Amino acid sequence: MEKVQRAGSCRAFTFFNGITVPLIPMLCVVLLCIVMLCGCARQHTRKEDAAGEEIVQTGYVGMEGNRAEIQYQVARMRPSVLADQIGYEAYSTKTVFFIDGQSGKSFEVINAETGETVYSGKMEFAGRDESRHSTVCYGTFSEMVEEGTYYIRAGELGESYPFEIGDVLYDELFRQLCASYDQLWDHVAYDAEWLEGDARTISNLLIAYEYYTGIFGDDTGCQYSGNSIPDLIELVAKRVQQILTLDTAGLSAGELGAYAGILAKFAQDYRVIDADISARCLRAAQDAYSMMTEKRNMADTEQTDHNESLSFYAAAELFRATGYTQYHTAVKEYLVRTGQETESSSEGNMDFYGEVAYLSTKYRVDAALCSRLISAVMSEVETLAADYNSGVYLTAAGYPGGFCEDMVKFAVVNYAITNHEYVTVQENQLHYLLGRNPRGESYLPFGASFAEEMITDDGEQMSALILLMCEIIQAETEERN
Repeated sequence: MEKVQRAGSCRAFTFFNGITVPLIPMLCVVLLCIVMLCGCARQHTRKEDAAGEEIVQTGYVGMEGNRAEIQYQVARMRPSVLADQIGYEAYSTKTVFFIDGQSGKSFEVINAETGETVYSGKMEFAGRDESRHSTVCYGTFSEMVEEGTYYIRAGELGESYPFEIGDVLYDELFRQLCASYDQLWDHVAYDAEWLEGDARTISNLLIAYEYYTGIFGDDTGCQYSGNSIPDLIELVAKRVQQILTLDTAGLSAGELGAYAGILAKFAQDYRVIDADISARCLRAAQDAYSMMTEKRNMADTEQTDHNESLSFYAAAELFRATGYTQYHTAVKEYLVRTGQETESSSEGNMDFYGEVAYLSTKYRVDAALCSRLISAVMSEVETLAADYNSGVYLTAAGYPGGFCEDMVKFAVVNYAITNHEYVTVQENQLHYLLGRNPRGESYLPFGASFAEEMITDDGEQMSALILLMCEIIQAETEERN
């Protein structure tokens, strides 16, 4: 909790009649009188500069246009003891960071209800945080497994925000993230420019649903709760209905690729819920793919790598949904031509989602090609794990949500091979968002100044976070059992 200390004494002002009052309150009264008499309009703004310092500007503008303005800058209060502000699963690795800490110095875990010190540990050097011009140390208290509310005390560095240790800490946050799409996707009319972002978002959500179906409930409190169908899949269905309103004749080749891929993927997962809607989506996906192919064959259509990636994504999802040779041929041709079967996919495109679709199909695939794909993805994730583990805050991200694409790759690979190290990497990213970051802020659920970065992308980053949290919740459930 941020604390403000005030010290010192006020100077006084003595009127001609001998009455003495404190100077500062007196000045406030005088200024207030001037404002009232002059009919001034008070202007007050707050913002942050590039270094994250809060600038407070206050001005008074007179009726005649004269302006007296006072400007001052105040350093934003930031905690120096950084812990996950929701808490830690009982049997997980528990790490806290100390800004300007010193290796070898002690820290204590305090029971917030009794004030009792229940654990003591030593700080260790973590690295330098140039954004805060500070040395960062860390401490661990993984031996603490008893449920309760605690905080960390570290001498002159102060105290952390309170947090919990327990078994089901993230369930409510998980439900909030899922339910957020009810408002986030509540658009009056769908715009084609949202298609590519939705391709990533819906792919992330449906991958999570396919891998961890049992985690998704019908109790998020959204408009679809209580109908015995997981709320998340119903919210995706709502978005798909919006997508179906588009006039495909006006879409570009790239937009048609995203459109076809989304509908083909959704058709597979919605088939057991509503076969008619699923069939309609699959037909629309096939028609869009044909239109995309025609546009790509036109001489005046620009063949960009970006559009090619979306085309590959669509072909892979349609092959997974139908098993048709034409889609398989397109997938193999793209992978061989671009070298994706031996190298990791490029950032920011849809290649990885196409690869996941191809590796997940029930139809006969090119076994040698799949083997090379798996090796390339696993090699990339292993390199990423080393990068994240070596970061000062156990993250390689420099801003909230910056790790989303990487976390999707961790989740997919870990689902296939079950490497606990990768789950720990993902847990560390969640801890980062929940307060273990240089600003000492919890970015979730959207309460902090930077939280908007998690939702301005129409849900792509949140969808990656949902997949990440599925992995964590599943791993912790298995460990408890």
